[in-house]
Amino acid sequence: MQTSDTQRIIYYCANTVEYDRSGGNALAATHDHVLFNVGTRRPDGSYCWGSTQVALRPRLEPGDAQYHPATPSWAAYHICDPDVVKGRFTYTAPGAGAKTYTWAMFFTGADDDDHGADGRFNVIGVALAASPLGPWTIVAEPVVDIDEPDYNAAGYGVGQPGVTSVDQQGNLLLFYSGLDCAALDAPDPSCDVADRGTAVRTLDLGDAGAPVLGERRFVTTAGLTPEPFLPNSGRFLHNASWAYDPSRASFVVSRDTGPLDGKGQGRAYATSPHSWPLQEPAPAASNRAL
Repeated sequence: MQTSDTQRIIYYCANTVEYDRSGGNALAATHDHVLFNVGTRRPDGSYCWGSTQVALRPRLEPGDAQYHPATPSWAAYHICDPDVVKGRFTYTAPGAGAKTYTWAMFFTGADDDDHGADGRFNVIGVALAASPLGPWTIVAEPVVDIDEPDYNAAGYGVGQPGVTSVDQQGNLLLFYSGLDCAALDAPDPSCDVADRGTAVRTLDLGDAGAPVLGERRFVTTAGLTPEPFLPNSGRFLHNASWAYDPSRASFVVSRDTGPLDGKGQGRAYATSPHSWPLQEPAPAASNRAL
């Protein structure tokens, strides 16, 4: 995220567990965090990146050395997939007065590692801050929870949120993964890949304690390149970042091109989140921030 002419921040999902490179395994249970680095622009246009910092951490369990009770229980195991947007958001945290924030970070939260055996898996939460450097306050309840229609706790749940502002205030477009039948590992006879892809809703987050979600629609995957490694996987449109370019009256999308093909991220363009097909240039050689 470009926060000024001279400052850039990258937020990402990672964990802090030591890794055995020779054996290819982590040395302890991994719990994803949201980390970030701040870059300062040099005279030659390149960026000098600062040390890694923690933006959000999972709750974990009482007795764990890293137990963090400020994080809700629905994000006890993992916090991942951050996407940050600027606006104006008011929230009254439990036991505190109302406060207005300038930044919102959407993320995926998981309560445990039972993969949905308890009826809950990934959900979408939001944290607020007065500065893009934090500190961040997590809103007590998820924005998209297990009552989402078609929620499948035994599959993925919902997550990988992407968000873009409509009015630079509290009105947003929220995109998210987990309900894309084109990306299922097993065939779904009811799946129409021409009509269903990543979900998108309008979201009024002006009062973050009472968010208002609009009607759910789907962004089709028409125009994207099918992934080769799963014969029925169709076209992936997940874990994408979205931005609106008013100079071209179009959305710019940075998306994963699939977890196993090693191509990193691709980019695509469209004049509306509902009006496709996408126009997809050659995949980018590496991850790039919008």
